[in-house]
Amino acid sequence: MEQPQKLGGNENRCFILNITNYNGIWQGQNPFVEALPIFITQLAAILIVTRFFHHLFKPLHQPRIVSDILGGILLGPSALGKIVYFSDLFPKRNVITVETLAYMALFLHMFLVGLELDLTAVSRISKKAIILTISGLLFPFIVGVAFFYSLLESFDQYRIQVHNIGCGFLWAASLTVTSFPAIGRILCDLKLLNSEIGRLTMPIALISDLGSWILVVILIPFCDNPANALYVILVTIVYVVASFYLIRPFLGWMVHFTSDGNNNYTDCYLCFALVGVVLSAFTTDVTGTHPIVGSFVFGLIMPSDIALVLLDRFSYFISGLLMPVFFTVAGLRVDIFKITKWNLVFVVVPLLFAVKILSFLPISLFTNIHSKDSFALGLLMTTKGIWAILVCITALDKGVISFLSFSLFLFLP
Repeated sequence: MEQPQKLGGNENRCFILNITNYNGIWQGQNPFVEALPIFITQLAAILIVTRFFHHLFKPLHQPRIVSDILGGILLGPSALGKIVYFSDLFPKRNVITVETLAYMALFLHMFLVGLELDLTAVSRISKKAIILTISGLLFPFIVGVAFFYSLLESFDQYRIQVHNIGCGFLWAASLTVTSFPAIGRILCDLKLLNSEIGRLTMPIALISDLGSWILVVILIPFCDNPANALYVILVTIVYVVASFYLIRPFLGWMVHFTSDGNNNYTDCYLCFALVGVVLSAFTTDVTGTHPIVGSFVFGLIMPSDIALVLLDRFSYFISGLLMPVFFTVAGLRVDIFKITKWNLVFVVVPLLFAVKILSFLPISLFTNIHSKDSFALGLLMTTKGIWAILVCITALDKGVISFLSFSLFLFLP
């Protein structure tokens, strides 16, 4: 800053001659110190990077979740986050804003999953599928718990709270859970939905998905407060029953007596549905379980007619634009340079996948299912999708694992 100079009369003024050098290209205060400009820049960076990876891996038939997580890892401390300018893109003071949007995207996505799920198909599932599902859930869960406690010494360096019993259970749950929507999209892309393996896999994946919900509802209260877990689970069950037998008939009555009968729903219905998702998620959050339980249940109880309209209106906006933010936030928490025992990753990951596949092979000995079909079924059931990431992030938010261990956990499922 130059010394004050007298300009016409007795008035003294100061001239800042190096303003462009002080704030870079900005002629005033850097706009990225404000919340809104940096939030918009974060969204733009997330969408650009994830779209780039999506088109890059599209010839390899990789699901969208892969490109979204890789985009988050690229923007995080594992890659571009080590560069000065990119490290300021996601500052700690502002990360809560983008994380809030990410969790809102998760709630809305689970609402869409509930809309897509047809519970009437559960009653048509054969006993064979139920037996396959139970073996595919229990065996990997038990083996996952055994793996965790047998490798405690290896996990000590990641500062996992090994005395919390929920840690081992959550890690085993990340191995056990299966994503029904992801399996459906894979079979659809491969044109195998109507094949024998497709007809066998879909009901098993449906039951496994419902089993994953039960695991989440049970494990999260035990991680928060084991002494109060039974009360939380009981209240959650009461809310779910009330949703099906009280709220669902009310929604059906309201849609029947207020619509024109031609399935022409106004924006008022859509706004009401979004408000209902938020209120339902808030209710289950207050009761002590995860908010996604409320949003998922609200999707299940929506009338079928309006459910199709909601899927048509919100599917691309939520899955295509908002969910990449959630997966990117998960990738931003990963720092691969803090993982020192890569041999543990390269050994345990194949073993965990092998357990999931092998859990379905013995079924061919007791049923008329061919061993090749059992292997293909086990391979498809290793599809985790959003469930495994959700379990790991939940463990991190609940304080069961640390940021260092989360970097390792994201590779293990």
